[in-house]
Amino acid sequence: MQGDDAVSNSKGNIISQGWKRLQQVYQKLLDDVTPYTLARWLFAAFLTLAFLGRVFLLQGWYIVTYALGIYHLNLFIAFLSPKIDPALDYE
Repeated sequence: MQGDDAVSNSKGNIISQGWKRLQQVYQKLLDDVTPYTLARWLFAAFLTLAFLGRVFLLQGWYIVTYALGIYHLNLFIAFLSPKIDPALDYE
C-alpha cells in the first residue's frame, strides 16, 4: 500500500513540477516580449486579419466570429468603465 502512495506522490510531483516549469517559461517569454509594443500590436493585427481572412475564405464560422466580437466589445466596455462611479461617491 505504501508503495502505491509513493508512486502517486512522485507522479504528482513530476506533473506539478512540469506545470510549474511551463509557467516559468511562459512568464519569461512574456517578460522578454513586453518592451516591443509596436511589434506586439502588429502581430495582433496580423492574427486578426488572418482569422478574418480564414472566415471569409472558408465561408463559415460567422456565428463564432460574431460571438467573439461581442465578447471583445464587452471586455473593452468593462475596460473603459470605472469600477466605482465618482458621481455616487458622496464622501
